[in-house]
Amino acid sequence: MLNPIRPVSPFSQAAISADTRAVNARLAATVAAFRQPEALADLRVAYAGGHTGVPAEPASPAARELSIPGPGGAVGLRVLAAGQVEGVYRPPSSAHSGDMPGSRRSAPGA
Repeated sequence: MLNPIRPVSPFSQAAISADTRAVNARLAATVAAFRQPEALADLRVAYAGGHTGVPAEPASPAARELSIPGPGGAVGLRVLAAGQVEGVYRPPSSAHSGDMPGSRRSAPGA
């Protein structure tokens, strides 16, 4: 029981509920039993099946499947976007020091 005059530190073992301890124990056991995959394809299979310690997420029916060219061939993408995209966030050029293709940095005082 917590003492209202002398509360327990949120970082102490006494502050962790039994439910949280049980979840942490199950997660630790799952992660300890997880075998390092030999290839990315093996990791994808483990993730999709919920065998990585993180529950598998269902694929959204709203996602579109696309592919873009990559250095080793096509790269598959799943895109979730609103029906009509109104805009895209791009950080100010100072945030990325002009390292994005097509970006320009303004001269001081410009």
